[in-house]
Formats: sequence, structure tokens, C-alpha cells
Amino acid sequence: MINLVSYKDSDHSYSVEGTSVPSMTQLMEYTGVIKKSDWEIPEKYAIRGTEIHAMTELVDLGLFDSFLCSDSAYPFVMQYERFLEENEVEILESETIVFNDKLFYAGRKDRLCLLNGKRTLLDIKSGAKARWHVVQLAGYAQGDCEQLVDLYLQPFDYKIHIWKDSEREEAEQVLEAMSKCYYFSHPRDYKKLLKIKEKV
Repeated sequence: MINLVSYKDSDHSYSVEGTSVPSMTQLMEYTGVIKKSDWEIPEKYAIRGTEIHAMTELVDLGLFDSFLCSDSAYPFVMQYERFLEENEVEILESETIVFNDKLFYAGRKDRLCLLNGKRTLLDIKSGAKARWHVVQLAGYAQGDCEQLVDLYLQPFDYKIHIWKDSEREEAEQVLEAMSKCYYFSHPRDYKKLLKIKEKV
């Protein structure tokens, strides 16, 4: 099991003992599962999304104060608080780096929690539902949860979307195919990662 995964915040890159590994986003873009046009949103929305994630984490820690939050992000954070009030939620892990040492990719999962009694991988979104969201969640799950859930926050509402088991299974197949496609074009990195894995 490889545990020593390095993350560089300046370019959002991951590596293991100096060998680059793709993020979930890179894998999806590389293989066309997600179009770059779908991911590259106007900067103000990207900034708002980052702030929403930071503020919801403060909510979980009991440290949120409205004075810390911009006017554009505040309504979304209020809906997150409403979600917590209207559901039984126990946060187990938050913003945790994940590395798959079989398919060799990395990423950061939003929340591992107990949601209404079920061990859940929860991803927080401030945009519209997209099919690739289940692939992203499946990539972070690694068998440690009963259900994959996207929480879609809007200024005046929220929606909980629980992905079906059949959708999760399909997403896991897509993940394996994405990894094979990526490392078909990056054989040296793959060989290095296999050697590192053998040493552990």
C-alpha cells in the first residue's frame, strides 16, 4: 500500500517519490470523460466554488462566521447549514487526499460521513448535475462507503442526489479504462510506480 503521496498546491499536482500521478480531473480530461469546456468556468465562479468549500468546512468545524463569507457565497453556505439541520450528518473525514495504488491516480474527497445512518462519500457542488460526477465520486470511494452522494447547493435550495449502484459499477469500469488509456501513453511513469509499490 502506497501512502506517501505529495501534493503541490501551486499547480494542484500529485506525485509519489518524485513520480507524477494524474489527478481525477486530469484523468477525466485526458480521456474525454469531461470536456475542458465543462471544467473551465469563469474565474469568478471558480473562486466562489473554492470559497463555498472552505466555508462549509468551517461550518463542520463550528468555526463559521458570516463576516468571513462573501455575499455571493453566503446563500450557498446557508443551504449547506440547512442540509445539516434537515438530515442526520456525522462528518468522519473532510478534504482528505486519496490515492489509488492499483490504478495510480490521486485526488481529494470532500466528505466521508454518516448520512441518515449510511456511510456516505459526499461531494459538494455549486453547479448543475453532470454524468461525470459519479465517476469522480467512484474514484474517491475505494470501497469505504455504502453510497455515493452529490450535494448540489443553490442559493435558495439544495438537492441530495444518491447515485444508483449500477451507475457506481459503470463508473468503476470507466475509471479502470481511463487509467489504462493514460498509462498506455505514460509507460515510464507506470513502471516507476509499479517498482515503488513492490518496495512497500
